[in-house]
Amino acid sequence: MHDLEKKTWEILGRVVFPGTSRSIVSFGFVKEVTYRNEKVYIEVEIVSSNYKAAQEVKNSIENTLQKSGIDFDLHFVVRLPKPDARAYSRKTILPSNIKCAIAVASGKGGVGKSTVAVNLAIALADKGKRIGLLDADLYGPSIPAMMGIVSPPKVENNKMIPHKKFQVKTISIGMIVDENTPVIWRGPMVAKALDQLVLDVEWGELDLLIVDMPPGTGDVQISMSQRIGLAGVVIVTTPQRVALLDVRKSIAMFEKVNVSILGIVENMSYFKCPDCGSSTYLFSQNGGAKLANDLGIPLLAQLPFYNSLSMFMDEGVPIGNDEYRKILAESFSPLAEKVLNELTCNYESVDSTCS
Repeated sequence: MHDLEKKTWEILGRVVFPGTSRSIVSFGFVKEVTYRNEKVYIEVEIVSSNYKAAQEVKNSIENTLQKSGIDFDLHFVVRLPKPDARAYSRKTILPSNIKCAIAVASGKGGVGKSTVAVNLAIALADKGKRIGLLDADLYGPSIPAMMGIVSPPKVENNKMIPHKKFQVKTISIGMIVDENTPVIWRGPMVAKALDQLVLDVEWGELDLLIVDMPPGTGDVQISMSQRIGLAGVVIVTTPQRVALLDVRKSIAMFEKVNVSILGIVENMSYFKCPDCGSSTYLFSQNGGAKLANDLGIPLLAQLPFYNSLSMFMDEGVPIGNDEYRKILAESFSPLAEKVLNELTCNYESVDSTCS
């Protein structure tokens, strides 16, 4: 072995994959180190759905080798993990006319998950995307109220026609069952209801289906993730520690069923005084940001607490209201852009060389 090969292996052995204590060598990500033509040829293949962490590894390798004075040629590839056979033992039910589906999820209730899902969908539609919104929170559907939808969907040719408001096609179990009647279903009935909300709806052509998931990390959430065939998930949390503990469980669950984590949205991060402009942190400060950094996951947004937004969601989205449009432009339009970017990165990372 050439001395530069040995030195390069030693350097690579000190490059740790973000969020772990193990080096990329111990993971088996370094495939080849060969000295030829007065250069060290290095082949690294990262197997991960965490594109940001993979880019950090690439930057670390390049910076460290450059500082050491080694002339190198790095071939760096990122591949998504192969699906777990148990997780994908059944075909997904997503129709071919829907390009892909992503979930908006949370480890616990009360963090504003549905509010984020609704406004993210509207912001994406504002960008010219064909958007569907599926309220899969079967036990506590709130999206009909937020979208101002009070009537059940029409049925044509044995298919439900989703309500289209603000250029978003929306369907929810809350449009079908009485709002005062609790949904008391077990696993098989939940799976059947989900199938109907996806397959028995005339969605038309969609660029993206946004799925508002029920909070938690139980069988229902796992079943939904597998059945729909999610391309990624946006995790919503508030900054305090209690919420973040549940977020870690939620992230672990989605990773176990091979759903890419698009990023974390820290909701109700602070309250901005409308008079003086100062920020007051209602909960812990930067809790979601710190968690995202620890796990090597993108922080998509730190959304402030808008008192008016809560009122708007209770009464139904006032799309023509100037204050609402300002909130949409300030917070949810940038969030939509980042979601699209993360989704693109995850697709481009499959069997491709990082630039």
